[in-house]
Amino acid sequence: MGVYYLLSRGYAVAMPLMRGFGQSGGRLSATGCQLDDLAHDTAADLLAVIDHLAKRSEFAADRILVAGSSFGGWNSLALGALQGARVAAIVNFYGGLHSSTCRNDSGALIESSSRIGARNPVPSLWIYGSNDRLFPKPLWQAMHHAYVTRGGQAELVDFGLYKSNSHKLLSDPYSIVLFADKVDRFLASVGLPSKNVHPEYVPIEPPQPSGYASINDIDAVPFLNEQGQALYKKFLTAVPPRVFVIAPNAVVISETGGFDPLARAMTTCKQRKVTCWPYAFNDAVVWAYPTPSPPPSRFAKLEDVDALPYVDVAGKTAYRQFLTAKRPRAFVIAPSGAWSMAVGDVDPVAAALAKCSGEDHATCRPYAVDRMVVWPQTATVAH
Repeated sequence: MGVYYLLSRGYAVAMPLMRGFGQSGGRLSATGCQLDDLAHDTAADLLAVIDHLAKRSEFAADRILVAGSSFGGWNSLALGALQGARVAAIVNFYGGLHSSTCRNDSGALIESSSRIGARNPVPSLWIYGSNDRLFPKPLWQAMHHAYVTRGGQAELVDFGLYKSNSHKLLSDPYSIVLFADKVDRFLASVGLPSKNVHPEYVPIEPPQPSGYASINDIDAVPFLNEQGQALYKKFLTAVPPRVFVIAPNAVVISETGGFDPLARAMTTCKQRKVTCWPYAFNDAVVWAYPTPSPPPSRFAKLEDVDALPYVDVAGKTAYRQFLTAKRPRAFVIAPSGAWSMAVGDVDPVAAALAKCSGEDHATCRPYAVDRMVVWPQTATVAH
């Protein structure tokens, strides 16, 4: 995800592999507990790549941003300490390494951070998570303290918990929402590009959880027929990233995996000339009615037809029909005895209120929405 973020901000991105990685030749040097020596040795390779790219006129070789994650983040810090590196800023995503040849490589990592900090004048942004399984929070906090104590310029960002392991942040395309603003501010502060000039490179920002229903409540999903329910069951077994979108005419689309499943799903809706809404994203329901429903009350049980105030026999008969209808649905009543219901509408509360007739039209209020009675407990009961 880090590469796509940089592309969206207008950077040309080079991704050199370390020696011995990805079928490349050579091998990394063995430096024991001198982890900064290993980083400087690897950074020399990165400098050779920069020197080569600097010969091309389309690149601004004097405004180079170096970014890396894990071992790459560690090497990026060392690159800033090399003479002639022409690095303007460094973004270190949970950088570090562990060495099997060093008995106390955590202590060595802290000491090496101190030595790199003493030699690196380039401003840097350090981004770490609280549940990193490779580099626990106390370790990277000590690394950062050692680095800045010796003169290194490093702003530290703790983005908190991330799933089961914050060391995998960049493997999720939607993780950009956790770090983009922080990186943008840092880049702007050092005079580097920080605006999203190519939005096609980053995923659509997903909607926030709405609390409308539990993700596993299949009956709560509006508009679904049997085929749609089967597709939703399949969606629930998919591994995130995943999205499920709905439309009033029983059109449902499920997309999973890849760079931006939400964008793919909405593009499909557009191609079919259907107005769709995201219902669920990853593990949360994001759907909500345009007109909010009042909160559930304890006025009566949903199935208790005789509890309805004001309405006559015809109104109670209609309410029985309402109880058999699929969601979305809303039933509204007024003190005059007027009533109305809306079934299958994107905004059932607003639709039912709009149809409510009678001299007390202005006093029509929702009685039940979907599977909940929302009539206030304190309301007067009249039959």
